[in-house]
Amino acid sequence: PIGPPGARYEHTTIYDPVGDRMILFGGSLSDLWMLSWRDPVGWSQIAREGEAPPLRAGHTAIYDPVRRRMIVFGGHGNGRTFHDVWAFPMTGSHVWSRIVTSGTPPSGRDNHTAVYDSRRDAMIVFGGWDNGVRDDVWVLSLAGTPTWSRLAASSPESMKRYRHAAVFDSAGDRMIVFGGSDGTKLCGACALSLAGAPQWSPIVSSGEAPTPRARHAAILDPIAERMIVFGGTDG
Repeated sequence: PIGPPGARYEHTTIYDPVGDRMILFGGSLSDLWMLSWRDPVGWSQIAREGEAPPLRAGHTAIYDPVRRRMIVFGGHGNGRTFHDVWAFPMTGSHVWSRIVTSGTPPSGRDNHTAVYDSRRDAMIVFGGWDNGVRDDVWVLSLAGTPTWSRLAASSPESMKRYRHAAVFDSAGDRMIVFGGSDGTKLCGACALSLAGAPQWSPIVSSGEAPTPRARHAAILDPIAERMIVFGGTDG
């Protein structure tokens, strides 16, 4: 083990439960690292083979448990905004592969969110920035030929935002979004119900709420059935 990696921002991490390790990719640096919790515990840099994604930040990454791989979408780098999809395997050789998709893809964007929908074996992409704040929802099916489709979701209020956080709640069959910005920092949580006709609705909560914020992080704790939010900027 070596490291730690160089300081960076707008990177992504995923957790590989089979290998008991965290994989870090990109940001203001374009390298790939692994943090193992097995003996020996520590960081190691992953030497990439073959073609790899161009340097990027503000992208998203999910863990695909069916095929045991990391999937990266979008982001920006070197004056470009991306809408490409890449996969990095957790087994075998460390070779990136660009995923060839069918259907009309989302526009190139950054500072969006992506979650893995375990019920439908799909990646859900929401919001972000592409010369303006977006509120669109896209689904990339992962079985067979990966195919993009836009999800038409009704909402009682504007859902435009970027630099937010999102998790997939399998038990509730919904995506939960918190915070972000539409030019003004946002607070509160909203849920996109995926059962039946997709629909956004605010989540009514009690207790002390976080201040409006963006650029924070969130995870789903499935055992306690809760979302945990940390950090960010509230101006």
